Amino acid sequence: MTAPSPQKPRISPLIFIILTVFIEVMGGSLLFPLIPYLVEEYRSDALTIGLLSSSFAIAQFICSPVLGSFSDRVGRRPVLLVCTLGTAISFFVFASAQALWVMFLAQIINGITGGVVSTAQAYIADVSGSPEERTKNFGLIGAAAGIGFIFGPILGGTLAGIALRLPIYLAGFIALTNVVMGYLTVQESLRERVETPLTWQSFSPIAQLRDLFQRDNLRYLLASYVLFYLGFAGFTSVFVVFVRDRFLWTPS
Repeated sequence: MTAPSPQKPRISPLIFIILTVFIEVMGGSLLFPLIPYLVEEYRSDALTIGLLSSSFAIAQFICSPVLGSFSDRVGRRPVLLVCTLGTAISFFVFASAQALWVMFLAQIINGITGGVVSTAQAYIADVSGSPEERTKNFGLIGAAAGIGFIFGPILGGTLAGIALRLPIYLAGFIALTNVVMGYLTVQESLRERVETPLTWQSFSPIAQLRDLFQRDNLRYLLASYVLFYLGFAGFTSVFVVFVRDRFLWTPS
């Protein structure tokens, strides 16, 4: 009787989820010190740079509810893989852009597939056994996002000294590697798929926000969340323009 062969250790899906969130946030923040210098051959005003950031956010606002609805029906894994692939493609498009409209297109592609964090949180909720474990795993996602936000500008500013577009290509290759790793290691987490048909409300961020703001326990939390990011996004999108024009700072 032959002895059973030992099973190969499986990579925890949490590793892929944490890496995915890290790469998503790192790639977005990597652009902060670079964008004014990348677009200045076309336009260098703060409005254009602000609109470039907003184009990502608008596409994400429109498409995130759609991705969420699909992840409830087809599963978390395919949505995560598509979103991560979209992030990689958007980096390559942005890095190779030779016109301002192509940069806007790259940001829109990234926003359309920008449901990584929300789908990752749904995955965590699926695989966490207890409320305590779920809280701990959500904390890991938050830590991954924070670390990504630290390393993104550092990586972008440092590698820009070699070539301005180099860090964006690198972020694209890292995201592409993450797609391959996720395809090979991550199993589906959704046990019960939603069978109800999609309605217009499934695709409407306005309708879903209206529903959320009607809940007393969420209304003020969401309002504070919006106000926080209103100030945060406004600051981060124009800060590099300010220090470039006032102090003649470089990306580094």
